[in-house]
Amino acid sequence: MRKLTAAGLGLASMFYTDSYIDSKAYAQTSAVPIYLETTGNDANNGLTPEAPVKTIKRAFQIANSNTDLSQIQIGPGTFSYVSMNFRDFLYNTLNHPLEIKGSGQDQTTLNATIGGFSNLKIEDLTSNGDSTSQLFAVLDNGGYIRNCTLTGYGAVQINPNETVDLTSNTFEDISNPTAVYISPIVRKSSKIISLNVTNNVFRNCSTVFDIGCLVNAGVDGSDGNNVFENCETVVKVADGNPFDQEFMGNYWIDSGAKSQKAITVYTDPAQILSLKVINNGLGTVNVGNALGNPNADNDGDGLFNWQETAVYNSNPDNPDSDSDGFNDGVEVDAGTNPTDPTSIPESPAGLPTNSLEGLALLGAGLGAGSWYLMRRKKE
Repeated sequence: MRKLTAAGLGLASMFYTDSYIDSKAYAQTSAVPIYLETTGNDANNGLTPEAPVKTIKRAFQIANSNTDLSQIQIGPGTFSYVSMNFRDFLYNTLNHPLEIKGSGQDQTTLNATIGGFSNLKIEDLTSNGDSTSQLFAVLDNGGYIRNCTLTGYGAVQINPNETVDLTSNTFEDISNPTAVYISPIVRKSSKIISLNVTNNVFRNCSTVFDIGCLVNAGVDGSDGNNVFENCETVVKVADGNPFDQEFMGNYWIDSGAKSQKAITVYTDPAQILSLKVINNGLGTVNVGNALGNPNADNDGDGLFNWQETAVYNSNPDNPDSDSDGFNDGVEVDAGTNPTDPTSIPESPAGLPTNSLEGLALLGAGLGAGSWYLMRRKKE
């Protein structure tokens, strides 16, 4: 398998330029929508819900011909683009931002490699990336990836000309040796460019971060609240990198097979640095305030505290975060949203929390005794 490095991929040299696009210069606040549906037709212009396009390639063509900020709105279903070679992937070539928004991680799958010369924002979808380029996204000039599930070839490369945020994503079983590669290329100015990483789950990755500049995954007083589970190396700092790396307030976990419920939690900074960090840089890697006891379930709803804060955005101190009468754990197991009072389980799958019988069943069957019990996002 080809290693994800700037030299190996050639992406940094292909798309990096000393000039950069200041996305803040665009005063336009509302994006021009481009509609993408499985029932669409590429002969359409894609600019109205009644005339969607059918392929992600066509949606990118329309975006690249648009002089304004565009948002590709992707409906339910699976959309794919297989690259012909390492340089042939979907790329926003114009000097304006591009937004890509799915219909939800359980609704929209986008199997492709996408990139952006200017600010690129991606949210609410699932991706297996593209087997040819072995990537999901290349961010060259800032933006974010949030509320996405990335697996297989869903690795990400970041060329840090502007700050990038990774928020509330799941990176799981990434095939590439590195899940997130951060190029050492830094814009020629006094501004420090960083990758901000909060509320993500990284599971079964060989190396999570290969860092050429600065990563902020939690600083003192502001936890990263990321979960690093079964990852051989979490932090690998490139030779000569001058920056301190911030990884305060995260979970560092190794777990056995689901049926074994075997969990090792690392909270000692010295142990974390020894087992999970390779620092070839000139700065330090700060891993203090590691979050302990992943089995903690403050409100007894069957979801662990880290799941509520890092995965579902629910309240770890309230068993019914949205006050809809259904336990958070029941909602997750039923596939509904524990933070949306209009999203409720269908009977009899979900039992209201105000039912004594339901509470008894929850206590017996949905307790915190099993590590993966409630983390069943269609695994």
